[in-house]
Parts: sequence; structure tokens; C-alpha cells
Amino acid sequence: MHNILPVLPDQWFSSYAPLPGYAVLQVDIVGPNEAAAAQALELINLLVSDPEPGTVLRKRSVVSLAAFGCFVELCPGRQGLVHVSELADPAPSDVASVVAVGDKIDVMVLSCDGGKVSLSRRAVAMMDRGETYLAVKRRASGAGEGGRMGMGGVGDGRGGGRGMDRGRRM
Repeated sequence: MHNILPVLPDQWFSSYAPLPGYAVLQVDIVGPNEAAAAQALELINLLVSDPEPGTVLRKRSVVSLAAFGCFVELCPGRQGLVHVSELADPAPSDVASVVAVGDKIDVMVLSCDGGKVSLSRRAVAMMDRGETYLAVKRRASGAGEGGRMGMGGVGDGRGGGRGMDRGRRM
């Protein structure tokens, strides 16, 4: 369940060679129980790396609302966006009719791109009902191959690029 490898102190530096310019630190997480220690580990992982698509984060605070969705605190200092289409099924016409600032909601990570985290509340609700949610995007594969993939952008094969509207290039 956890991404921890048991390494004895005398084996640590001999078995792990860091990249040049990086330091190696061993961190021990201690808590009153295993659940508290696991929660601390989750917060540390969210601070130091992007969460994997498909990761479910429970009881996260809504920190702000916008016309296009709401922002949810993943950990102190880090937020993700739940787009209005991912709040409920069907999508609400008003974000404030579904969530309010301070509400605790469960979200699933859909994607992480350049530090921007896309979340879904609808996916967790479907998963909790035993249904499958297929819109989780794996790490950006094909990035730089036309951008806006699937939206009629250049390079997606649907002909939605700019074409020759800027005249002939030399």
C-alpha cells in the first residue's frame, strides 16, 4: 500500500546512489496510529510530487468557487480544480448549488499537467456506487504533438488546425 522500502540504516547510503546535486534523506513518520501515519505520508507525497491519476483523496476542503468549477485543497499550499462538468451528474448550472467554500468533498485525480491538477467529484461518486469511470487521463503522453488533443487542434487528425489562414510560410 505504501511506497516505502525497508532499508536498514547501514545499507541506506551504500545501496542508493542519488543523482548529482541531490541529497538523500531518510524520513521516519511516527503517529499515534497507523491511519494517522498513513495520512501524514499522503500529505508529504502530495507536497513533493504530483499525485497519480486515479488517486482518490477523501474529505478535502473546497477553498474557492468559480463559474467554471471549484478549487479544492489537496494539502496545505496545493490546490486542484474540479470542473463544473465533474462536480455532479448531470453537471449543475450553478457551482454554488452543489458545493460551498469549506465543504469537505471526495475527489479523484484525473490528470496532472505542469503542476495543474484536474479533479473529479463525479468519478468518486460513481466508484462508490460500483460503477466504472473511464475519463482518467494517464500522464501526458504525446504532449507536444499538437496540443489540445481531441479538441480539433493541430495534429489530432480531425482537421481542426489553423490550416493556411495565415498565408504561405517561407
